[in-house]
Amino acid sequence: MENIFVARQPILDINQNTKAYELLFRLGFENAFPDIEGNMATSKLLSNAFFSMGINEITGGRPAFINFTEDLLQEDVPLVFPPKNIVVEILENIDPSLAIDEKLKSFKDKGYSIALDDFVYHDKYDSMIACSDIIKFDLIETPLDTLTEIIENLHSRFPNIKFLAEKVETREEFEKAKKMGFFLFQGYFFASSLL
Repeated sequence: MENIFVARQPILDINQNTKAYELLFRLGFENAFPDIEGNMATSKLLSNAFFSMGINEITGGRPAFINFTEDLLQEDVPLVFPPKNIVVEILENIDPSLAIDEKLKSFKDKGYSIALDDFVYHDKYDSMIACSDIIKFDLIETPLDTLTEIIENLHSRFPNIKFLAEKVETREEFEKAKKMGFFLFQGYFFASSLL
């Protein structure tokens, strides 16, 4: 029998309460993404989380953020899973197109939450932002000091979007991100407070 590995990283709110988990595919105990094609990784993650282990066992009934490749979005794979159980996370290498916009609108109309992963702002993404609920900023790739105007701009044009700060490493980053309008957080800073 094949061993099943699913890593989970908590997603917390401003009070450091766990609101969701990001589920990550792993081949073993090493905490790194394996050298495996994206469609296969997500497919194995979904089958393990939902069918082998049970999603509620992994997330305690909280939503699971799951990365979807463009192929899996086009094949409507998110629709196999109940919208209350997953947040459809759009990978940063997916470019906007009419087909992608239509898929995101379709998922949204069916009750799914949409998150844009590792987001770097460009106005070409506005149509995807309009379909999204959450924008995730990687604070190593896009430090907080570079985000003030972007956050203000996005918040004024898309007031219902929630901002998620990924890779929060220090209390200072956490506090600054809260003041800037971030509502959700992931990162090593929270690891010691969850033990």
